Amino acid sequence: MYAAATHPLYPNMTNLDDQFQAQQLASFGVTGTSPGRATSPLNGERLDIPPTHEQLIAANASLKTRVSELEVIQELYRGRIQQLEQEETMRQQGSDAAKADEHLQLREQVVALTETTDQLQKDLQESHHRENMLKRRLDELTVELKEAKESAESQEKREHKKPRLDEGSAVTTDSASDANGETE
Repeated sequence: MYAAATHPLYPNMTNLDDQFQAQQLASFGVTGTSPGRATSPLNGERLDIPPTHEQLIAANASLKTRVSELEVIQELYRGRIQQLEQEETMRQQGSDAAKADEHLQLREQVVALTETTDQLQKDLQESHHRENMLKRRLDELTVELKEAKESAESQEKREHKKPRLDEGSAVTTDSASDANGETE
């Protein structure tokens, strides 16, 4: 009866079950008296003979032993189930802790990326500001260059124009140049 349920986990239990059944049958006088012959009420054997007191005590002791064996087996099952439940709990806690660590790492990465993005935005704004300042400076220098060219052109035009000289001033200029030439 229990042999099929215990077969995969406890292969030696089938021998115990067979022994147990043989003891029970022997104590009640059910086994055949001769080999090859089955017991049957038709053969003249009596099955209604009550077992003796010693047979009942032996059967009771055998049943108590079997109950104790089953209790031990049941405790082994309970212990193994508890162990598996604890392992599953530990595995779940480990996976929860791993998920929490992963979540924490992802959060740290997000914070780092946000800081990097903010810094890059600041750098971009500063570069735009510098670009605008340089453009203004370029415009100012362009205006100054244009003004300098215009003033240089106007000065050249003034130098190319011959000044109108009075006759008196022409003589003075010639004598000043002669005087300068003699002193040299």
